[in-house]
Amino acid sequence: MNFFLKIFGRHSSLSFKILIFAVSVFALSASAHAKPESADISITGVFGYDGYFKDDKPAPLKIRISNSGEMFDGWVLANLESWIPSTYYTRPLRIPPGGSYDVEFASFGCSYGNICEVPIELYLSDGSLLKTAVFPSYRLMNLDSLVLHIGNPPSDLWSLFNGLSPGILSLIRTGFETNLQALDYVPKIFPVVVDKNDLPQNPILLDPASLVAVGLHDYLDFTPEMKDLILAYVRHGGNLLIY
Repeated sequence: MNFFLKIFGRHSSLSFKILIFAVSVFALSASAHAKPESADISITGVFGYDGYFKDDKPAPLKIRISNSGEMFDGWVLANLESWIPSTYYTRPLRIPPGGSYDVEFASFGCSYGNICEVPIELYLSDGSLLKTAVFPSYRLMNLDSLVLHIGNPPSDLWSLFNGLSPGILSLIRTGFETNLQALDYVPKIFPVVVDKNDLPQNPILLDPASLVAVGLHDYLDFTPEMKDLILAYVRHGGNLLIY
């Protein structure tokens, strides 16, 4: 009797171990093939500055992709085939659960219309489309002025929108009154407040700005890289106001 109990006990222990091993392999296999769901991925972004851009100057396309689901392996694609220059921007991505990834592209504005849509597509590693997002952007005319204020301004800047553009004042001073009479569009000033951490990495992407303004206290808190970015913008012909 004891002999049969020992044999049965041995086989039971072995069977239990085999069962645990099989369950573990299945769990690992399921985990390895688990894919994030579309609802687990969020895509936020903006082209230009608060959506404003000038079609003759490159502007940043900034995207943040956040993952609340399974490990994401794939790539992000900015489909700009209708833009000038026509192209696709791609970037491989690997985002762990609870993580996020910031992407910065650069592009000129769309080739037609004053209001454009920037389509962003997210693909899994097997090539299947997981999610899309669309961000609107707004073209400014060449005579419009885009004013970037870094950090919180001391007062509302939108009062600038009600005044004459410096471009118009410059034309008046140089004696082009007759040309002004032929204009169907009155240039405007578009102020945009920018967080210092949202500045582009490439100084050329600040070219759409007619003026960059920042308080002295905020400027002194800039990192050396931020100061180099602003000074490179000035060296490229940009205007800087530190007050």
